[in-house]
Amino acid sequence: MQLDYIFVFVNRLSGRIPTYLGNITSLAYLDLEANQFSGQVPLEIGKLVNLRTLRLSYNRLTGDLPVQLAELKNLTDL
Repeated sequence: MQLDYIFVFVNRLSGRIPTYLGNITSLAYLDLEANQFSGQVPLEIGKLVNLRTLRLSYNRLTGDLPVQLAELKNLTDL
């Protein structure tokens, strides 16, 4: 089984972004926009080698983006 898209735009989800998302390496589109996620973007997101789109705006995230994101060659929409 393969999961390509996670779209949870405007769902009032809160807490930290789950680190296990980094294990879904087939993921191409991750939209967590407009929720209430807090803390830092987990380093594990940098393992998503097929990721093309990452949307995290309108949350309560802090800190810098992981440098691993710069290595995601397919990432075109951040």
